[in-house]
Amino acid sequence: MHRRTKKHGSCCNHQGVMKMQRIRILASYLVLLLMIGQVGQVSTSGRVSNFGLPTQTTESPANGASKNLVQVALIERTRPQNLFDFNNDGTLEILGFCEGNDTITILRYEETTLQVVGSIDTSLNDIRELAAGNVDGDPAYEIVVAKDFNIDMERTIEIYEVEADFSMTHEHTIAPPGGSSGNGHLAVGDTDGDNVDEVLFTQAVSDHGMHGIIDYEEGSFVVEFSLEHGSGYGMVATTSDLDQNGVHEAFFGFGYASAKNGDVDIYNYSEGTYQLIQTLNLGRDPEFSPQTGDSNNDGIIDLPMGSNVAFSKYLRILQFNGVDYEFVEDGPNNGDTWVQPTVGDLDGDGYDESVYGHEISNPNPNALDVYQVTSGNFELETTIGPETGYEYFWRPRIGDITGDGIDDLVFTGETSTTVDTFAYAINSTSPNQPPTSPHFIDMPNSTTENSLNVEWNESTDSDGIVRAYELQMDDSSSFPTPQVFETEKTTHRISKLENGTYYFRVRSVDDEGMVSIWSDRHITVVGIPADAVPPALTITHKEDIYTIPNATIAWNEPKVSPGWSVDYEAELAENSNFTLNREKHYSSGTNITLRYLTEGTYYFKVRARVNGSIYGPWSETESFFVYLSGITIVGPEDFFILDTTTNTSVSWTVISEYMFNYNIYVDTLLAESSDNKLSNITFLLPKLAIGQHNITLEITDLAGCKFVDSVQVRVVQNVGGVTISLAFYGGIIFVIAVICMYMSKLRRKGKWENLFVSSALGIASISRSRLLG
Repeated sequence: MHRRTKKHGSCCNHQGVMKMQRIRILASYLVLLLMIGQVGQVSTSGRVSNFGLPTQTTESPANGASKNLVQVALIERTRPQNLFDFNNDGTLEILGFCEGNDTITILRYEETTLQVVGSIDTSLNDIRELAAGNVDGDPAYEIVVAKDFNIDMERTIEIYEVEADFSMTHEHTIAPPGGSSGNGHLAVGDTDGDNVDEVLFTQAVSDHGMHGIIDYEEGSFVVEFSLEHGSGYGMVATTSDLDQNGVHEAFFGFGYASAKNGDVDIYNYSEGTYQLIQTLNLGRDPEFSPQTGDSNNDGIIDLPMGSNVAFSKYLRILQFNGVDYEFVEDGPNNGDTWVQPTVGDLDGDGYDESVYGHEISNPNPNALDVYQVTSGNFELETTIGPETGYEYFWRPRIGDITGDGIDDLVFTGETSTTVDTFAYAINSTSPNQPPTSPHFIDMPNSTTENSLNVEWNESTDSDGIVRAYELQMDDSSSFPTPQVFETEKTTHRISKLENGTYYFRVRSVDDEGMVSIWSDRHITVVGIPADAVPPALTITHKEDIYTIPNATIAWNEPKVSPGWSVDYEAELAENSNFTLNREKHYSSGTNITLRYLTEGTYYFKVRARVNGSIYGPWSETESFFVYLSGITIVGPEDFFILDTTTNTSVSWTVISEYMFNYNIYVDTLLAESSDNKLSNITFLLPKLAIGQHNITLEITDLAGCKFVDSVQVRVVQNVGGVTISLAFYGGIIFVIAVICMYMSKLRRKGKWENLFVSSALGIASISRSRLLG
């Protein structure tokens, strides 16, 4: 029976296995069909459109949301050049061109795809570069076109006007000076403050190069400024208002074949002419960002620039320091590639990211790196592409093309045969966004005080709660060994600073442990005069024990320079390292009364503070005790003993939480004493004379207070074993005698005699028992 049952079970298992195999075969067919359908979708265009491209993310801390960038659109055979709001609706369009037929296109993001909303066939020979702005002062915007290499043809700049419906018409042709040229670059911006954009141009051939500015005046374009400077391949131009005066500066960069190789010339418009105000050198091949922003998040507008030194390219950040222009940050070496940087807030947290090229392998392909730059640190958030088949991902542009209020990333994907436009946006459905980064508020650049109150604004979190802030301080700008302060508040005071330079940065942490990017780095130089720091104080008055809930403590007054104000900061705690129930107290005088204290031991220290901020060292720590409870004594009643009684003792119950001392007196003579007692007390009576004695207990508590209890002991003589006190019992005997006489008259003599004797013996017995205690 057992074997048959076992065999039946085996058959069931076999049938189950066969059933599972059939299910797996059917599932395999379904997966195969899905894969075939997917391949069919991909092969219809030759490349995947509107699918996410592979990204290489680092395992760096979760700073910002740029690592959640995802592809939102792709359109083929179009090279993006600029982002511009042609119809003034707050959403940017993409200005580009098709290299194959020189068609200018305006792309707009609509319903998850890029749509061509405007185009014009220029019939030009090799478009080099496009820019947009208002160059002729009319209500419409213009597209400015520069040609590519063509030495055999005269160089011209073509201008097309864009209507409200994105239709375009050719409007102007400008012939810049210098004759035939090639490798033209241009930029558009208001460089003279007349609210009409100027056109910056460069042109270069083998034997001469030229750069200049063209302005629209009284119905025609005129060359307002130009300069020839010898050979000039690789020249670039841009405009930016780095000095924040409302008028753009003009920037010209000179490439490796130029007589000014590596130079950046900066021009300002002043008193009706353009003046060269400064020349900087990058080493080789400047590449300007098409946009300005706050690349290193230090609160100052800057211009990212690509640089090439010994064929190693990296990012440099140009700022105006109030007097001159200077490079303030250098990014990592990204290999021999086209850096072509740009800047913008890709994750909507109020802080900019920098995007620039990255050479993955020599000589290609080329990818795009997204960096968050804070406090001099370049933190790589993500690397985008390139997808298989593309040689380059480059020419990035940043701006809001999707209309969600957050900047998007637009760039060129290039193969050996075609050029495509990619658009990336932040993934709004990504889990748990980090909190926004805080900014310092009213931080001084220098101080003569040895303490500093560091304050920042409150961070926000779109999908959580800001739990705490991490503040770092270091004497190095790279924060290799920082002091770390964690707080839930938006302010923190740092004391005991020594003379030197201190660097600060802060970030927020949410309830799921996500951290924001670091704030802008702040530098404070501490220079404290030698005579400014007050000396250590000495506590001059303090009781060891206080029997009320208030404690008054005093200290000496320090010597400081005349005219300086002095107050005092004190700390009170219940342990000597001031970590248990610590309280801060402030006083304008040299004493303080600490009130509402409970019973226990306290520790106290005090220091002087000059002018409200310069702290001296702490005094020595002193301790005191608050004693409020007292002592309770419960003693015996008065009693009698016989003069022959021995080993009689007196006991007291003492109720006290602390040690005490006591003395016991027999009458006025000290009979016993003890220190540090914490228990009940029993005293063995000595031999006492007949008569009355006082046994007195005197207790002294730790505050010096005395508590007294006294017991009366009467010693009487022992007479024949039955001793009574007539003074006490005489009345009782007299009453019994009267009763007996009355009974005698009733002729009951025998009965009253017996009653008398019995009563007397009873009284004597009671008396003896009481005397014996």
